[in-house]
Amino acid sequence: MYMILNKLKSNPAFTRHLAATTLTSFADFFMLIMMPWMALSVDGGGKSAVAIVLAIESFPRGIAILYGGRLTDKLGAKHLLIGARMALVVLFSCFALLLANDWVNIYLLCVFALGFSLFSAAIAPATECIVPSIVEKDSLSSANSMIMSTIQFCQIIAPVAAAASMAFLETSKQGDNVTYLYPMLAAALMQGLAIGLIRTLPISNQNSTPTSSVLESVKTVWANVEVRNITLLLFFVCLFAVGPSSVAYPLIVVERFAADVEHYGQMFSVQAMGAILGYLLIARLKFKWQIVNKVCLFQLIIAASLFALALFYQKYLILIAVALIGFADACIRVTVITHLQTTTKSHILGMTMSMVMLSVVGAIPISRALSAIVVEYYSVDKLLMGSGILTAITIVSFYFSSQRNALPQAQ
Repeated sequence: MYMILNKLKSNPAFTRHLAATTLTSFADFFMLIMMPWMALSVDGGGKSAVAIVLAIESFPRGIAILYGGRLTDKLGAKHLLIGARMALVVLFSCFALLLANDWVNIYLLCVFALGFSLFSAAIAPATECIVPSIVEKDSLSSANSMIMSTIQFCQIIAPVAAAASMAFLETSKQGDNVTYLYPMLAAALMQGLAIGLIRTLPISNQNSTPTSSVLESVKTVWANVEVRNITLLLFFVCLFAVGPSSVAYPLIVVERFAADVEHYGQMFSVQAMGAILGYLLIARLKFKWQIVNKVCLFQLIIAASLFALALFYQKYLILIAVALIGFADACIRVTVITHLQTTTKSHILGMTMSMVMLSVVGAIPISRALSAIVVEYYSVDKLLMGSGILTAITIVSFYFSSQRNALPQAQ
């Protein structure tokens, strides 16, 4: 393990990619904090505008991810990353110019949110596809663990930095737009620096293998039984697990901790810490199982933790369950992505990644809507119990299905 880590640290291409990922993660999380806050204060904004901006930022992501995978296969991951990041630099710079001249209103903010969503989502498959080009196959798991743990750290630090910078600028009495102008310019600078790092990666821009249409690419990926099982498994587990957890967390705080927002923050912090632990440990865990079986194991931890949240009322037991959810989710991410990077042909890797990502992105809004309905008519406890049971049933079904499919192959 330490030899692999030392090998990665001595790999200049991986180091540059990790640095670029850190910069862009900071910039992206800055935007995710700033956009809802801007929606409250810009001309025409308000409470309802926050929901509109978040919806615009969320809904197009599925389509963008799908086409991002297609463009990754067609143009090459490096080429797409450079082009999309340059588009984000232009987008951030133009919006900063509008802020400097006090020309921003809610409509322009919605356009900005749409552009940010499309470009950042399209980049996602390319970011995962570029790793096998710069890292040896036996180091992929460790490389993905390092990248994802770094992103997780950024997710913890960047929102705090963004909020602190905006709070400081608010007290400077230089005008409301200045609160967002300098962070926007900082985000553009981080994207620009990342482009410089990506340009130096020693990989070609263009794939040598011609790619088919989006529909044909989807059919090709879907014809792979293993990828299809992974995609469906992730979709149904996200459908039954992600929405209930995100809806239940604030309600748990309200019902069990007297609406103390400090406990709400602790739940997210503990889940993030569990995820970081998962990212760091998964590279050490060497399971010689089928990919579906490994994913089922970690998802079973999520199912048990969700069911436990319905039963636990003690703070520390709740935090342990939340940490286990973060841990298992991190292990699933690294396991799935590393497996796809290792087994998928390069000319279809982008579309494969995009379809797996789409299964998660597509399930989340449906899951949250269904969870809201359950909570409205029943209770948080029943939501979590049902979530745990349905998730477990899904996992068991896919496990036995994979075992049946494995028997003919073994024979």
